[in-house]
Amino acid sequence: MNVAIIEDHINVRQALREVLEAAGFQVTVAAAAEGTALNPDSLKGADALIIDMEMPGLDGVTAAELLRKAGYGGFIVLMTGYPNDRLTRRAATAGVDRTVEKTTCPKELVSIVKAGLSQRAARA
Repeated sequence: MNVAIIEDHINVRQALREVLEAAGFQVTVAAAAEGTALNPDSLKGADALIIDMEMPGLDGVTAAELLRKAGYGGFIVLMTGYPNDRLTRRAATAGVDRTVEKTTCPKELVSIVKAGLSQRAARA
């Protein structure tokens, strides 16, 4: 399975990559959402996307919305340092499958991605 990560902080991006690769995922990374959201072909082959909410340029919700409108059908996880009900509802409306706190344990994040991919496969 392939996972794409869009995260502007290099340390977070690298830590996520290491955890996901250790769990058996193929991982691609990007530091900003603009290139990916404006060119969804860059996500071809990504079964899941983990995207940061707060980044320079496009935020994670706007990027997810653009990707869904362009036809991206993978599992989308939005990470935020400031979770709240309003953001979770906005994200869900934009096509985000799961919103998590940025402090979520990496092993839990792997479980969330695996469960989301299993649910998508069961619906297909």
